[in-house]
Amino acid sequence: MRPRTIDLCSSVFQTRAFLTRVLLNPSVPTKVLLTLFLFFIGMVTTPAHAQQTAAKPANNNLIARGKYLVENVAMCTQCHTPRDGSGKFDRTLWLQGGPLWYQPAHSVSDWPLQVPRIGGSIAATDAELVTLLTTGIWRDGKRLRQPMQQFRMTPEDASAVVAYLRSLNPSSAAQQEPR
Repeated sequence: MRPRTIDLCSSVFQTRAFLTRVLLNPSVPTKVLLTLFLFFIGMVTTPAHAQQTAAKPANNNLIARGKYLVENVAMCTQCHTPRDGSGKFDRTLWLQGGPLWYQPAHSVSDWPLQVPRIGGSIAATDAELVTLLTTGIWRDGKRLRQPMQQFRMTPEDASAVVAYLRSLNPSSAAQQEPR
């Protein structure tokens, strides 16, 4: 943030010096002066505005990438979305956890009966979730128990997954779209 501020200040001072030289030159027509002034004002104010408008599409792209990874690659919905009586996903509870719908063929100690909610507000920091998705290790230093997959995502993919999961609103009905 500081380099951008310094660059902006430097640009303002350079622009001011240039405009002062041009304004003091009696041979420059008024229309040219006004055009130059508006051009430089636009140059000074545009970077911050352009950065703000570019951030939203970048965030939307990150969320879309995360949605793709969650729903089509990691298949998180298979366990973390409850099913209705006919075995179909309950779209009103998208990624909200619930009963684990399958059991192992042989007895497994500590097999979970419930899976946690992963959509919306998750009780972990983004860094903890990225670590989990890149190493398979939870914040307590242990691996998650079966049947949870021990993912080895790239940090970029893990960040996209976290952005998508955080974008979900746990209270809305139907298939939830990113906020």
